[in-house]
Amino acid sequence: MEYGHSHGYVKHCQNVIKDLILFLDASGVHALRGITSGLISRFVQTLVGLEPVTIVGRLSALRQYFRYSYLNKYVDFPIEIYILHAPQRTRSKLPLVLSEEEIENLIGAVDFTNPIGKRDYAMILLGARLGLRIGDIRNLKLKNIDWSNKLIWVLQNKTKQELVLPLPDDVGWALIDYLKNGRPVTDCPNIFVIHNAPYTGCPMISSISGTVNNVLKKANITVEKTKRSGWHSLRHSLASNLLQNNVNVSTISDILGHSDPMTAKHYLRVDMNGLKKFRLRSGGDGLCQRIGFFQANTHHILKV
Repeated sequence: MEYGHSHGYVKHCQNVIKDLILFLDASGVHALRGITSGLISRFVQTLVGLEPVTIVGRLSALRQYFRYSYLNKYVDFPIEIYILHAPQRTRSKLPLVLSEEEIENLIGAVDFTNPIGKRDYAMILLGARLGLRIGDIRNLKLKNIDWSNKLIWVLQNKTKQELVLPLPDDVGWALIDYLKNGRPVTDCPNIFVIHNAPYTGCPMISSISGTVNNVLKKANITVEKTKRSGWHSLRHSLASNLLQNNVNVSTISDILGHSDPMTAKHYLRVDMNGLKKFRLRSGGDGLCQRIGFFQANTHHILKV
Protein backbone atom coordinates (compact mmCIF):
# COMPACT_ATOMS: atom_id res chain seq x y z
CA MET A 1 0.00 0.00 0.00
CA GLU A 2 1.02 3.67 -0.01
CA TYR A 3 4.38 4.31 1.69
CA GLY A 4 5.09 0.58 1.55
CA HIS A 5 2.90 -0.35 4.52
CA SER A 6 0.99 -3.63 4.55
CA HIS A 7 -2.80 -3.78 4.58
CA GLY A 8 -2.71 -5.18 8.11
CA TYR A 9 -0.56 -2.30 9.38
CA VAL A 10 -2.82 0.28 7.73
CA LYS A 11 -5.86 -1.31 9.41
CA HIS A 12 -4.01 -1.23 12.73
CA CYS A 13 -3.32 2.49 12.34
CA GLN A 14 -6.93 3.17 11.33
CA ASN A 15 -8.17 1.44 14.48
CA VAL A 16 -5.80 3.46 16.68
CA ILE A 17 -6.91 6.73 15.04
CA LYS A 18 -10.55 5.70 15.40
CA ASP A 19 -10.04 5.16 19.14
CA LEU A 20 -8.41 8.59 19.38
CA ILE A 21 -11.29 10.29 17.55
CA LEU A 22 -13.87 8.63 19.79
CA PHE A 23 -11.88 9.74 22.84
CA LEU A 24 -11.64 13.31 21.56
CA ASP A 25 -15.37 13.41 20.76
CA ALA A 26 -16.17 12.23 24.28
CA SER A 27 -13.91 15.03 25.58
CA GLY A 28 -15.70 17.66 23.50
CA VAL A 29 -12.82 18.13 21.06
CA HIS A 30 -13.74 17.80 17.39
CA ALA A 31 -10.61 19.01 15.61
CA LEU A 32 -6.90 18.20 15.77
CA ARG A 33 -6.11 21.81 16.63
CA GLY A 34 -7.91 21.31 19.94
CA ILE A 35 -5.54 18.62 21.14
CA THR A 36 -3.48 19.47 24.21
CA SER A 37 -0.75 17.68 26.10
CA GLY A 38 -3.28 16.97 28.85
CA LEU A 39 -5.63 15.25 26.41
CA ILE A 40 -2.80 13.14 25.04
CA SER A 41 -1.80 12.18 28.59
CA ARG A 42 -5.38 11.12 29.37
CA PHE A 43 -5.63 9.12 26.15
CA VAL A 44 -2.39 7.29 26.95
CA GLN A 45 -3.87 6.40 30.34
CA THR A 46 -6.65 4.52 28.54
CA LEU A 47 -3.99 2.11 27.26
CA VAL A 48 -2.96 1.02 30.76
CA GLY A 49 -3.40 -2.73 31.12
CA LEU A 50 -2.38 -3.60 27.56
CA GLU A 51 0.83 -5.45 26.80
CA PRO A 52 3.85 -3.07 26.68
CA VAL A 53 4.56 -4.00 23.06
CA THR A 54 0.93 -3.19 22.16
CA ILE A 55 1.16 0.22 23.82
CA VAL A 56 4.41 1.00 21.99
CA GLY A 57 2.80 0.03 18.67
CA ARG A 58 -0.24 2.22 19.23
CA LEU A 59 1.80 5.23 20.29
CA SER A 60 4.01 4.79 17.24
CA ALA A 61 0.92 4.83 14.99
CA LEU A 62 -0.25 8.05 16.67
CA ARG A 63 3.13 9.70 16.16
CA GLN A 64 3.00 8.93 12.45
CA TYR A 65 -0.55 10.26 12.22
CA PHE A 66 0.34 13.52 13.98
CA ARG A 67 3.55 13.88 11.93
CA TYR A 68 1.57 13.41 8.72
CA SER A 69 -0.98 16.00 9.88
CA TYR A 70 1.72 18.55 10.65
CA LEU A 71 3.69 18.03 7.43
CA ASN A 72 0.49 18.42 5.40
CA LYS A 73 -0.46 21.56 7.37
CA TYR A 74 -3.62 20.16 8.92
CA VAL A 75 -2.25 21.47 12.22
CA ASP A 76 0.17 24.28 13.01
CA PHE A 77 2.03 22.44 15.76
CA PRO A 78 3.85 19.06 15.82
CA ILE A 79 1.47 17.32 18.24
CA GLU A 80 3.70 14.24 18.23
CA ILE A 81 6.05 15.86 20.75
CA TYR A 82 3.35 15.35 23.38
CA ILE A 83 3.82 11.58 23.10
CA LEU A 84 6.75 10.41 25.18
CA HIS A 85 8.84 7.52 23.92
CA ALA A 86 8.52 4.40 26.05
CA PRO A 87 11.82 2.84 27.15
CA GLN A 88 13.01 0.07 24.87
CA ARG A 89 12.27 -3.35 26.27
CA THR A 90 13.41 -6.76 25.28
CA ARG A 91 10.70 -9.31 24.66
CA SER A 92 9.54 -10.82 27.92
CA LYS A 93 8.78 -14.16 26.30
CA LEU A 94 10.93 -16.35 24.13
CA PRO A 95 9.32 -17.81 21.03
CA LEU A 96 7.97 -21.34 21.17
CA VAL A 97 10.37 -23.58 19.27
CA LEU A 98 9.36 -27.11 18.35
CA SER A 99 11.69 -29.97 17.52
CA GLU A 100 11.22 -31.79 14.23
CA GLU A 101 9.42 -34.60 16.05
CA GLU A 102 7.04 -32.11 17.64
CA ILE A 103 6.45 -30.44 14.28
CA GLU A 104 5.49 -33.81 12.80
CA ASN A 105 3.15 -34.48 15.74
CA LEU A 106 1.60 -31.05 15.22
CA ILE A 107 1.03 -31.69 11.52
CA GLY A 108 -0.37 -35.14 12.27
CA ALA A 109 -2.90 -33.68 14.70
CA VAL A 110 -4.64 -31.58 12.04
CA ASP A 111 -8.05 -32.98 11.07
CA PHE A 112 -8.16 -32.64 7.29
CA THR A 113 -11.32 -34.71 6.76
CA ASN A 114 -13.36 -31.53 6.19
CA PRO A 115 -12.90 -28.52 3.88
CA ILE A 116 -11.66 -26.08 6.53
CA GLY A 117 -9.37 -28.76 7.94
CA LYS A 118 -7.85 -29.27 4.48
CA ARG A 119 -7.26 -25.52 4.29
CA ASP A 120 -5.66 -25.41 7.74
CA TYR A 121 -3.51 -28.46 6.96
CA ALA A 122 -2.08 -26.90 3.79
CA MET A 123 -1.49 -23.57 5.52
CA ILE A 124 0.29 -25.17 8.48
CA LEU A 125 2.49 -27.19 6.14
CA LEU A 126 3.50 -24.01 4.30
CA GLY A 127 4.48 -22.46 7.61
CA ALA A 128 6.26 -25.54 8.95
CA ARG A 129 8.12 -26.66 5.83
CA LEU A 130 8.95 -23.29 4.26
CA GLY A 131 8.68 -20.83 7.12
CA LEU A 132 6.33 -18.53 5.22
CA ARG A 133 4.72 -15.72 7.18
CA ILE A 134 0.99 -16.10 7.78
CA GLY A 135 0.31 -12.93 5.78
CA ASP A 136 2.10 -14.34 2.74
CA ILE A 137 0.30 -17.67 3.13
CA ARG A 138 -3.09 -15.92 3.24
CA ASN A 139 -2.29 -13.88 0.15
CA LEU A 140 -0.93 -16.80 -1.86
CA LYS A 141 -2.37 -16.87 -5.40
CA LEU A 142 -2.84 -19.75 -7.82
CA LYS A 143 -0.28 -18.11 -10.12
CA ASN A 144 2.35 -18.36 -7.36
CA ILE A 145 2.72 -22.12 -7.77
CA ASP A 146 5.00 -23.49 -10.50
CA TRP A 147 3.78 -27.08 -10.52
CA SER A 148 6.09 -28.18 -13.37
CA ASN A 149 9.27 -27.12 -11.58
CA LYS A 150 7.93 -27.71 -8.05
CA LEU A 151 8.55 -24.13 -6.96
CA ILE A 152 6.53 -21.63 -4.98
CA TRP A 153 6.95 -17.89 -5.52
CA VAL A 154 5.78 -15.07 -3.26
CA LEU A 155 6.19 -11.32 -3.17
CA GLN A 156 6.69 -10.90 0.55
CA ASN A 157 4.28 -8.44 2.07
CA LYS A 158 6.70 -7.36 4.79
CA THR A 159 9.91 -6.89 2.81
CA LYS A 160 8.43 -6.36 -0.69
CA GLN A 161 11.08 -8.77 -1.97
CA GLU A 162 10.54 -11.82 -4.16
CA LEU A 163 11.11 -15.24 -2.64
CA VAL A 164 11.24 -18.49 -4.56
CA LEU A 165 11.49 -21.80 -2.72
CA PRO A 166 11.22 -25.49 -3.61
CA LEU A 167 7.75 -26.96 -3.14
CA PRO A 168 8.01 -30.08 -0.94
CA ASP A 169 5.89 -33.04 -2.05
CA ASP A 170 3.69 -33.12 1.05
CA VAL A 171 2.97 -29.40 0.71
CA GLY A 172 2.14 -29.81 -2.97
CA TRP A 173 -0.25 -32.70 -2.36
CA ALA A 174 -1.92 -30.83 0.51
CA LEU A 175 -2.50 -27.86 -1.78
CA ILE A 176 -3.91 -30.13 -4.50
CA ASP A 177 -6.20 -31.86 -2.01
CA TYR A 178 -7.54 -28.53 -0.78
CA LEU A 179 -7.98 -27.12 -4.28
CA LYS A 180 -9.80 -30.24 -5.51
CA ASN A 181 -11.71 -31.36 -2.44
CA GLY A 182 -11.91 -28.49 0.03
CA ARG A 183 -11.85 -25.08 -1.62
CA PRO A 184 -15.27 -23.62 -2.44
CA VAL A 185 -16.03 -22.89 -6.09
CA THR A 186 -15.07 -19.25 -6.55
CA ASP A 187 -13.37 -16.90 -8.99
CA CYS A 188 -11.21 -15.49 -6.20
CA PRO A 189 -7.51 -15.66 -7.25
CA ASN A 190 -6.40 -16.56 -3.71
CA ILE A 191 -5.63 -20.19 -2.97
CA PHE A 192 -7.04 -19.93 0.55
CA VAL A 193 -10.47 -18.35 0.74
CA ILE A 194 -13.21 -17.64 3.24
CA HIS A 195 -15.54 -20.63 3.60
CA ASN A 196 -18.67 -18.51 3.84
CA ALA A 197 -20.62 -17.35 0.79
CA PRO A 198 -19.77 -15.59 -1.47
CA TYR A 199 -16.31 -17.16 -0.82
CA THR A 200 -14.35 -14.06 -1.82
CA GLY A 201 -11.13 -12.95 -0.18
CA CYS A 202 -8.60 -14.74 1.99
CA PRO A 203 -9.45 -15.85 5.54
CA MET A 204 -9.21 -13.13 8.18
CA ILE A 205 -6.35 -13.28 10.66
CA SER A 206 -8.91 -13.22 13.47
CA SER A 207 -10.54 -16.42 12.18
CA ILE A 208 -7.32 -18.42 11.85
CA SER A 209 -5.17 -16.91 14.61
CA GLY A 210 -6.00 -19.72 17.03
CA THR A 211 -5.51 -22.56 14.56
CA VAL A 212 -1.94 -23.44 15.54
CA ASN A 213 -2.68 -23.16 19.25
CA ASN A 214 -5.71 -25.45 18.88
CA VAL A 215 -3.64 -28.04 17.01
CA LEU A 216 -0.90 -27.79 19.64
CA LYS A 217 -3.48 -28.88 22.21
CA LYS A 218 -4.65 -31.77 20.02
CA ALA A 219 -1.04 -32.88 19.62
CA ASN A 220 -0.62 -32.78 23.43
CA ILE A 221 2.25 -30.32 23.10
CA THR A 222 2.54 -28.25 26.26
CA VAL A 223 3.23 -24.56 25.82
CA GLU A 224 5.03 -23.00 28.77
CA LYS A 225 3.65 -19.71 30.03
CA THR A 226 7.01 -18.12 29.35
CA LYS A 227 6.76 -18.90 25.61
CA ARG A 228 4.90 -17.18 22.79
CA SER A 229 3.07 -19.53 20.43
CA GLY A 230 1.09 -19.13 17.23
CA TRP A 231 1.73 -19.12 13.49
CA HIS A 232 5.15 -17.52 13.91
CA SER A 233 6.21 -20.51 16.03
CA LEU A 234 6.39 -22.53 12.81
CA ARG A 235 8.83 -20.02 11.34
CA HIS A 236 10.93 -19.94 14.51
CA SER A 237 10.99 -23.73 14.66
CA LEU A 238 12.18 -24.11 11.07
CA ALA A 239 15.00 -21.64 11.67
CA SER A 240 16.11 -23.31 14.88
CA ASN A 241 15.97 -26.83 13.46
CA LEU A 242 17.98 -25.77 10.43
CA LEU A 243 20.54 -24.26 12.78
CA GLN A 244 20.79 -27.56 14.65
CA ASN A 245 21.73 -29.23 11.38
CA ASN A 246 24.64 -26.81 10.95
CA VAL A 247 22.97 -24.76 8.23
CA ASN A 248 24.66 -21.36 8.21
CA VAL A 249 22.71 -18.28 9.20
CA SER A 250 23.01 -16.78 5.72
CA THR A 251 21.23 -19.76 4.16
CA ILE A 252 18.57 -19.71 6.88
CA SER A 253 18.06 -16.02 6.18
CA ASP A 254 17.62 -16.77 2.46
CA ILE A 255 15.05 -19.47 3.17
CA LEU A 256 13.08 -17.15 5.48
CA GLY A 257 13.26 -14.34 2.95
CA HIS A 258 14.95 -11.75 5.15
CA SER A 259 16.09 -8.50 3.55
CA ASP A 260 18.90 -8.32 6.13
CA PRO A 261 20.75 -11.56 7.05
CA MET A 262 21.18 -10.28 10.61
CA THR A 263 17.41 -10.47 11.05
CA ALA A 264 17.73 -14.25 11.38
CA LYS A 265 19.26 -13.82 14.82
CA HIS A 266 15.83 -12.87 16.17
CA TYR A 267 14.54 -16.32 15.16
CA LEU A 268 17.36 -18.11 16.92
CA ARG A 269 16.86 -16.61 20.40
CA VAL A 270 16.48 -19.82 22.34
CA ASP A 271 18.27 -20.87 25.49
CA MET A 272 21.10 -23.37 25.24
CA ASN A 273 19.30 -25.89 27.44
CA GLY A 274 16.43 -25.78 24.97
CA LEU A 275 18.78 -26.32 22.04
CA LYS A 276 20.11 -29.52 23.61
CA LYS A 277 16.62 -31.03 23.43
CA PHE A 278 16.43 -30.75 19.65
CA ARG A 279 17.64 -34.15 18.48
CA LEU A 280 16.59 -34.30 14.84
CA ARG A 281 15.91 -37.79 13.66
CA SER A 282 17.74 -39.10 10.60
CA GLY A 283 16.42 -41.01 7.64
CA GLY A 284 12.90 -40.90 6.19
CA ASP A 285 11.64 -37.74 4.56
CA GLY A 286 12.40 -35.45 7.51
CA LEU A 287 14.26 -32.18 7.66
CA CYS A 288 17.74 -33.70 7.43
CA GLN A 289 17.20 -34.85 3.84
CA ARG A 290 15.74 -31.51 2.79
CA ILE A 291 18.62 -29.39 4.07
CA GLY A 292 21.01 -30.42 1.31
CA PHE A 293 18.44 -29.43 -1.29
CA PHE A 294 17.89 -26.07 0.36
CA GLN A 295 21.62 -25.35 0.59
CA ALA A 296 22.29 -26.43 -2.97
CA ASN A 297 19.41 -24.55 -4.55
CA THR A 298 18.39 -21.60 -2.40
CA HIS A 299 20.88 -19.07 -3.75
CA HIS A 300 20.10 -20.13 -7.29
CA ILE A 301 16.33 -20.21 -7.15
CA LEU A 302 16.14 -16.87 -5.37
CA LYS A 303 17.37 -15.36 -8.60
CA VAL A 304 14.83 -17.16 -10.82
